[in-house]
Amino acid sequence: MIKAVIFDMDGLMFGTEKLALEGWLKASRQLNYPITEETVEMIRGKNENDSKKIFNTLFGKTVNYDKAKTIKDKYILDTVETYGVPIKKGLLELIKYLKEKNIKMAVATSTAEEKAKKLLELAQINNYFECCTFGDRVRKGKPNPEIYIKTMTQLKVLPNECVLLEDSPNGVIGGHSAGIKVFLVPDLSAPTQEIKEMASYICSDLLKAKESIEKLI
Repeated sequence: MIKAVIFDMDGLMFGTEKLALEGWLKASRQLNYPITEETVEMIRGKNENDSKKIFNTLFGKTVNYDKAKTIKDKYILDTVETYGVPIKKGLLELIKYLKEKNIKMAVATSTAEEKAKKLLELAQINNYFECCTFGDRVRKGKPNPEIYIKTMTQLKVLPNECVLLEDSPNGVIGGHSAGIKVFLVPDLSAPTQEIKEMASYICSDLLKAKESIEKLI
């Protein structure tokens, strides 16, 4: 029987990975930087520090990461403030079900605290979660398992007492390393065979994930 469910945020709860891709490509056009979809895929699920290191490795001093990120972040914020947070199919049904069953919920996201809190508040779901662990509050980002270990400590649960919902390969690797059952709900890219083997469940959306989680409670 599980006692807690840990949620990733971007790409899992919200369709913000698509907005991030659009934002990075906008920055690429605006600044004439060689940022491509492949570049964005490399940093998906990683925190800001690790993403910056990847940019520096790829581009050196030819690309100002902070300048491009500012354009990307503004694009996302402007979009969600205008059109609302794009909530993924099945999220509201799942969190309401878990609340009814008194299952603890937490967020473990690579996104920095200020931005993540803003999105959770705009989506009006922040009060569902017992705790949140943010990308700028851990020393090592995904795929390192630190963020999940820290979240489990806050929830006071063991790996076999919780499940993790993730959309990115880096998240799946980190959750698997932490010893947690991982529900993979793919977003922008199809998982490789290696990632599929690390996931305990692969679901097309959060409604399907809810059906599987119900059997574990």
